[in-house]
Amino acid sequence: MDKVLRQFLEVATLKNVTHAANKLCMNQSTLSINIKRLEESLGVPLLIRSSSGVELTEFGHVVLEEARIMQRLHDNTLNKIEFLKERLERELKVGAGHAEWYLFVKDSVRTYRQRHPSANIHTEIGNNLRLMDQLLSGDLDLSVGNEIYGLNRNAGVVFIPLYQTTHKAFVRESHPLALRSSTADNLKDYPVIHLTPNESRYYHVMDELYRQEYSNSLHMKEQIVYSSNTIEACVETLADTNAILFFPSNMESYFKPFNIVSLSLSETPRVSSIGIYLLRERQDDPQLKDMVQLMRQNFTENQARVE
Repeated sequence: MDKVLRQFLEVATLKNVTHAANKLCMNQSTLSINIKRLEESLGVPLLIRSSSGVELTEFGHVVLEEARIMQRLHDNTLNKIEFLKERLERELKVGAGHAEWYLFVKDSVRTYRQRHPSANIHTEIGNNLRLMDQLLSGDLDLSVGNEIYGLNRNAGVVFIPLYQTTHKAFVRESHPLALRSSTADNLKDYPVIHLTPNESRYYHVMDELYRQEYSNSLHMKEQIVYSSNTIEACVETLADTNAILFFPSNMESYFKPFNIVSLSLSETPRVSSIGIYLLRERQDDPQLKDMVQLMRQNFTENQARVE
């Protein structure tokens, strides 16, 4: 709100220039000059001055009414801005799969923190079903990972697709299968590593018809010998054993420095859709829309660097 209008509002309310100047913590003569300039700019008298104070002219009453409206609009605008700032600065809880975290979510969280330095950000790294369970219970604001086929239709979530990827079998360079083409049958002789394997206690997020199918679809479940909650531990296990890790193909650049390579398999690789899950009622939340945009941007930039 214009400062001179604010000054006029005080004079008109108190009907005394001296009292208004004291309340505004300014010189009385300066206040009188500002009010006179306001009258000159409008081309009409606003005050009738006397030794006992001031009274409003008919023009003054009009300006007072409009000034009060502008004051309310100004105050409401400031309140809305403060409310929005509080929303943007509250804790943001982000869940992601291991591959997605290293590929682009980590950079997105870093950029978000730079934009909102006072915001608290909590991150959870894990498997799809556990993260979905946390999203539905309110422990996460968004979750990034594979699209969950057979997700309970009453879950009340939306999926924002980002890209598609295939899964490959990763082994150490000295693995017996590393230098030749193989089939899925060849892999049965070797142990499998699962990174944060899905647990049956989280199957409730899926429709009943899909639960058994999902359980049976896990890669060679009967062969699993190793499981871990960190990708670093999986890398160490791969480096020390002939185990196999099934993981998104776009993580090849991550594994390369550790001398871990992907196998050449004759079968067509499985394709997965990777994206972001949000609760439907929060998909228009400015805080979440900001993070979604950052994730799109960081994934695109990271892909460009890899290519």
